Amino acid sequence: MKAKFGSVVVSGSGSLGGCIVSSSNSGSSLRVKSAKSQSKSILKSTQEGKFSQIAAAWRALSPSQCALWYQNAPSGLSGYDYFARVNVNRQAINLSILSDAPVAVGVNPRIITSATAVFSANTFSVVINSSLLTGYYFIISASRGVSPGCSSNRVAFKRIAGISLPPLTFFGIYNYYVSVFGALPPAGQKIFLKLVRVHGSTGSASEASFFSVIVQN
Repeated sequence: MKAKFGSVVVSGSGSLGGCIVSSSNSGSSLRVKSAKSQSKSILKSTQEGKFSQIAAAWRALSPSQCALWYQNAPSGLSGYDYFARVNVNRQAINLSILSDAPVAVGVNPRIITSATAVFSANTFSVVINSSLLTGYYFIISASRGVSPGCSSNRVAFKRIAGISLPPLTFFGIYNYYVSVFGALPPAGQKIFLKLVRVHGSTGSASEASFFSVIVQN
């Protein structure tokens, strides 16, 4: 916002009462100083803390352990990339950081077959097409509420839950969603969901599958 000075103040520069004063050929003006951005959210700080833990764990490996991560890394990944991918997946399901490189295994994906989100009832649940087997986990990510016409490639996903509850196929995820996003979006908005299946002992993960749900009233 800018405001022209009157006859009392005819020129100036610097700051005044939370505003910035500037001068140009057209005269002097006053604009409100932009507020500083808010501090990092707890969620972002937590995520950064986990990546810091992974980086520190990598630095603590012995040369032979590092070499094994490079040896076992799938094509296209460096040893560190493989180490980070495995342990990001394991942290998402509350497992400890793995120091010794596993041999990657193939993991078949699962899909969300239905989901229900009801704003007035504070409920949000999903149904998955197959129950978990022992040693496997589901990582569920979600988007904020968006307009119904929005597509999945235009949204940002955040991990909301790592689930290890065989043999269930029905999961209530309302509390997980609210803990990350603060609230369920209002009725009529769309939420995108992403599901990844993880093999716990190796940290290997399936391809992601996607689903969307319109929030009901």
